[in-house]
Amino acid sequence: MDRVKRRSKYQYGTLTLEKRSRGPDVWVYRFVEFEAGRKRRRKTIVGTHEQYPTRAAAERASEHLRLSANPETFNPECPTMGGLIDRYIEQILHPCLDVPLGGVQDSAAPMSFQCAKSYQSALNRWVRPHWQDYRLQDFNKPAVRASIEEWLRSLWRSPKNANGLAPKMVRSIWNVMKLAFKFAVKWGYLNENPMGEKRVELPRGSTKRQKQPVQLTAAGFFLLLSRLGPCEKVAVAFAGWLGPRISEAFGLK
Repeated sequence: MDRVKRRSKYQYGTLTLEKRSRGPDVWVYRFVEFEAGRKRRRKTIVGTHEQYPTRAAAERASEHLRLSANPETFNPECPTMGGLIDRYIEQILHPCLDVPLGGVQDSAAPMSFQCAKSYQSALNRWVRPHWQDYRLQDFNKPAVRASIEEWLRSLWRSPKNANGLAPKMVRSIWNVMKLAFKFAVKWGYLNENPMGEKRVELPRGSTKRQKQPVQLTAAGFFLLLSRLGPCEKVAVAFAGWLGPRISEAFGLK
C-alpha cells in the first residue's frame, strides 16, 4: 500500500552535469522505476554540454524522459509539444528505424522504415521549430488551431510562394502532427485529439495533382501497337483494352 502511495506522486527526477575523463561533460537525467515491487534507480544521458550549454536547454531536452518516467501519473505541468515530439520519436519511430544494414525490419513494427524516416524528418524540420514551446493544452484553443491552418497554408507552394512545399509534403506534416496528438491522448496528456474530426483542416487542393498526367490518345494507342512485336503487342493490347492493374500487366512477362 505504501508503495502505491509513493508511486502516485509525480517525480521530476534530477538533472546533473557530470564530467568525463574523455570528451565533453554530459547532462545525466536520473529517475526511479518500480519493477516487481522493487525500486530501481535509472539514469540516461541527455546530451553533451556542447549540445546544451545551459541547464534550461538540457531540461527542455529531457522533458520526454520525465514523461516516460511517469507513464501513469498526473503531470501538474502540461507537457510541451517539444516533449511530445521527443517521446513520439523515441518510443514510436526509433523502433521502426532500428534496422541493421542489409537486414529486415521487424514484422511487428507499426510502420515502414521509409515512413518513419519521413515522419521524423517532418517533425524535426518543420513542426519542432514552430510549435515546440507550446503547451499541449494550448492546442485545444480555437485560436491556436486556426494558427495551425494558417501555418500550413503558408508552407504551401503557390504563385506567391514559389519556394513553398508540395501539397503531398504539407499533407504529410499535417498527418504526423495528428498522429503525435493521437499518442498524446493515449498517454493521458490530452482528453481528445485537437486535430481530429476536422478540427484542423488542410488547405483546399491538398490532394490535387501538381502536374496533369500524360494520357495516351486512341490514335497514339493504335500507332504504338503497329510498331511492336507479336509478344509486346499482345501485352499492350491486353493492358489497353481491359485496363488491368499495373502489377497484372507486368505479370504477363
